[in-house]
Amino acid sequence: MLKSEKFTNQAQEALSLAASLAQNSNNTQIEPEHLFFGLLEASDSLIISILRQIGVDELIVKKRTEESLTKLPKLAKPASQVYFSASAEQVIKIAEKKSQVMKDDYISSEHLFLGLLATANPIRQLLNDIRINEASVAAALEKIRGSQKVDSPAAESRYQVLEKYAVNLTQRAREEKLEPQVVLPQTGAEQCPEHDGLQKRSDHAVTLTEKSNQLPLCETCYDMHRRNLVCCANCHGWCFAKNGGPCDR
Repeated sequence: MLKSEKFTNQAQEALSLAASLAQNSNNTQIEPEHLFFGLLEASDSLIISILRQIGVDELIVKKRTEESLTKLPKLAKPASQVYFSASAEQVIKIAEKKSQVMKDDYISSEHLFLGLLATANPIRQLLNDIRINEASVAAALEKIRGSQKVDSPAAESRYQVLEKYAVNLTQRAREEKLEPQVVLPQTGAEQCPEHDGLQKRSDHAVTLTEKSNQLPLCETCYDMHRRNLVCCANCHGWCFAKNGGPCDR
């Protein structure tokens, strides 16, 4: 019997969706196909993000998964309860081992995905046919997850927080949406757009212009800019995104 507390919220949702899909489709058991479809349909699906990072159209993957689901054996009427097939149980066991190897505290969506790719099942073949394998998923996951650990039930929601909550100035500059502009050094106490009070301008003050909005920086903000400053989606100013999310201004 599965212990729900071992799984992240998103992994639990995927397992629940898989069970509901199997029962509503009159299938005899919960198969790897149900598990994968549950992972795709989960809220803010990490698996969708991984597919996009690899460069695969998730709609194509969903369509092929749905086609695979139609081939599963069905009962004349819905069963009162459905259970995991031996193949699906193997996927979950491998997922748990993956979480241990990665030194994570919970079994998450990526572990289940890797478990699907590490065992013999129709989903692995489906994904291999479009050049998705453990290596490509691991590479995509490293870019999305970085060095973060699955140390809470909400771990997946912390991934890619810069893209979710803030403006990546380096990326916007690469996309030519920012116009760098040097501001001549100033002295004395002046109003900085990031502070309520008066601040001394930095001798190396800079301005990054987004659209027509110039933001001359004081010493404090310049130092933040030097240490990978981001533009916060909450205050629309220059600040750090606290704990990976927007500031509390």
